[in-house]
Amino acid sequence: MSNSVARRIENALWGAFIGDALAMPVHWFYSTERIREQFPGGIDRYFPAPHPHQMPSCWA
Repeated sequence: MSNSVARRIENALWGAFIGDALAMPVHWFYSTERIREQFPGGIDRYFPAPHPHQMPSCWA
């Protein structure tokens, strides 16, 4: 595998990791209206998960 291909794979993985971390607070939200209610300014940085979460199975 060339260095260029390996670098592109690495960058794709980092992008997936970052996207997953940013999406964590809205995991299991299935409507954009609900996301806007919980995060009126949008998600532009890392946030803790809302408590209580909308899914009872996520309640700790």
